[in-house]
Amino acid sequence: MDNGKLISPWKVFNYIFNRNERADFTFMCIISDKKWNQFKNHNELIDLQNRYHNLQIKNVNIKNPNNPSLSETAKLITYEINRNVR
Repeated sequence: MDNGKLISPWKVFNYIFNRNERADFTFMCIISDKKWNQFKNHNELIDLQNRYHNLQIKNVNIKNPNNPSLSETAKLITYEINRNVR
């Protein structure tokens, strides 16, 4: 929050992801490695990434939400649809 107002995740995490404004659809998810490792089916998502070029999973370091001077490891999951090349 900034001055009591919510900040768009696109702005909060712009240091690791910049949205493609020309895409028809953009999905972005950030999940801590700790949470990622708790999922029993995360290998299914990795398999999907290997089949679809527009799905990406990247290792990133994000600012700790409780203490921005610290960082933590996470996964950045993105999916983009571009029906028309512009």
